[in-house]
Amino acid sequence: MEMMDPTQVVGYVKSLGFTVFYGYVEYPFNISVRWDKGKGDLKDFLRVAKAEGVRLMVIDWFDLDDEMIDTRKLETDGIQNPDERERIARRNDALESYRKNVGKTATISVSWVKDNVRYVYAEAVDWWPDLREIIDEIDEEIEEEEGE
Repeated sequence: MEMMDPTQVVGYVKSLGFTVFYGYVEYPFNISVRWDKGKGDLKDFLRVAKAEGVRLMVIDWFDLDDEMIDTRKLETDGIQNPDERERIARRNDALESYRKNVGKTATISVSWVKDNVRYVYAEAVDWWPDLREIIDEIDEEIEEEEGE
C-alpha cells in the first residue's frame, strides 16, 4: 500500500478550514475510537468532524530513519551460544532488509478530540506491522536485560 503523503494530508485538512496541530494525543486516553476505513476514507472522516463542529485536527506521522534500525542491531561477536548468535544475526538481517524504506512515511494519523473521546483515522504501510513486531521484540529484550 502506498502511504498518503503527509504534506498533502496537511494541505487538504487546512483547505477544509481546520486548524492543524502537529503532534499526537498521548496514551492512555479514556476513550479512543478508530475510524473503520472499510466504511470510508479520510475525506469521510473529516466530513464527520466538520459535522461535529470540530476545528482542530491533530496530525502525526512517522518516517522510518536509520537510527531506528541501527540502535536495535546487536553485535554477534561476543555471543558464545551458536544458536543465539544465529538468532541475533537473522534478526539483524531482517532489520537490515527494511533499510530500503528509510525516509519513507510508515504511519500517519489524523485525530480530533471531542467530549473526552479521541477520534482517529490512521494508516500504515504494509511493511510497518512486521517491522514494528521486530522492534517491539528487541525493545522487550532490552528492557528485560536492564531489569536484571
